[in-house]
Amino acid sequence: MHGLRAPILLGWLCLASAVVIDCDAALAQRQPEAAMVPLRIAFLGDSITDGYTYPQLVRDSLAKSRKIGVLAMNAGIGGDTMAGMEARLQRDVLDHHPDLVTISAGANDAGHGVTAQDYEKAMRAAVDAILARKVKVILLAPVWWPHKSPNKMDQYEHVIRRIAAEKKLPVAEVTRCMSADAAAGHPQHAQDGVHPNYTGQRRIARAVLDAMGYSDVPVVERVSAVLDPEVVRDWSFRTVGKSERPLTETTVAAVAVDASWKAVRVPIAKTDYTGQDWESLAWLDDFRREGMAIQLDVNVGPAEKFIGLAKIPSDRERSVVLQTGGDVSVVWLNGKQVCRNEWLRGWHPGRDATPVALRSGTNTLVVETGRNCWIRISAKPLW
Repeated sequence: MHGLRAPILLGWLCLASAVVIDCDAALAQRQPEAAMVPLRIAFLGDSITDGYTYPQLVRDSLAKSRKIGVLAMNAGIGGDTMAGMEARLQRDVLDHHPDLVTISAGANDAGHGVTAQDYEKAMRAAVDAILARKVKVILLAPVWWPHKSPNKMDQYEHVIRRIAAEKKLPVAEVTRCMSADAAAGHPQHAQDGVHPNYTGQRRIARAVLDAMGYSDVPVVERVSAVLDPEVVRDWSFRTVGKSERPLTETTVAAVAVDASWKAVRVPIAKTDYTGQDWESLAWLDDFRREGMAIQLDVNVGPAEKFIGLAKIPSDRERSVVLQTGGDVSVVWLNGKQVCRNEWLRGWHPGRDATPVALRSGTNTLVVETGRNCWIRISAKPLW
């Protein structure tokens, strides 16, 4: 398949597939100040994408080797199928005005017994909608998954290649990259046998870079995780008993820190992964470094659910955007519920953006969360 490599002009990456694109003309249509805007790539997928590892590896590999600015927009939701991705395409992809979209789907479709015909119908609808916006598309061959429904995955791969050939789209050879690396003695999956480990994620990034035309760009070893300066850093957490009822506007007003709470400042110290599969958890450590309070069952106390409280100072009344990630389910600000995650937007940090108002002085933020908690408050969302 044809790649997407083209000259970098004025800091802008012009993409080309089998359809010839006049990059100079495309640049001329942009405002001069927009020429330095980074390439906006939306990564559409399921939990393999939701974890954010291969999108960030692609971003960081290009930045390190070619100094190309890439904004990696995560559009992954754990458990999603191709039909689900097509249904939410407008909200999670097109509304963010990407320059390029990658599509990775198949594992959940196979698990749910989706026919190749239904898979193709949803894939075609998504591809057509993206191309109608004059946006480039890369289709990812299915993640190598030889131990479950291989015949179904083979059928999906045939669909992907047929659509790619008809539409003249590049294919990221994920299956081949992962299977070849596994044959060389490098395990590709986490302990659950389904999700790629860090090695497998690097192979996915390799396939995507190749499809973009950058086969000479090495994949970085680790994500360049940097603490987000607008992440909420200082927390107090306590465990939630199994019989404890969720907070209400009445009970949230009574939430107060006492000796049963534990202070947590992010980034927390590296968790002791002794006896655990590091290759399966390295992605979570990336989020720890970026300001997520991870593994609260280890760092706060044994439980499945937690309540967190943070104080947010503000020198004036102002409108901001509150974003969540990890296992945050409900957010309360100054006694009012401002965000409820129905798990329709994924796990990754920045999955949602809720406009809220901070008052002058001290604001009280309360969250109900699972084992991993990430909150960012900023004047604007991540993308």
